[in-house]
Amino acid sequence: MPCPQYEVNDESGNIVARLDFAWPEHGVWVEFDGRIKYQELLREGESATDVVLREKRRQEMIEDLTGWRCIRLTWADLSNPERVAAKIRAAFARSAA
Repeated sequence: MPCPQYEVNDESGNIVARLDFAWPEHGVWVEFDGRIKYQELLREGESATDVVLREKRRQEMIEDLTGWRCIRLTWADLSNPERVAAKIRAAFARSAA
């Protein structure tokens, strides 16, 4: 089972991110990308491109701190749970290799 809202700490022990779901034992985490993040929750003066770039930097920071693999999912992905499960299992296998 995944750990929901898994906290990632920096080198000083400060919480720098909360992951939607994580499997620490497999070195894999899931980030759910909904449209609201990219369209409705923009900061003042920010474009969707700015949000995408900010999310990319956040993902890179988390990967640097944890060494884990990220799987990004959207609402559309949830319509095919078998494909999502296969994607997660493949990430587990790659992390184990």
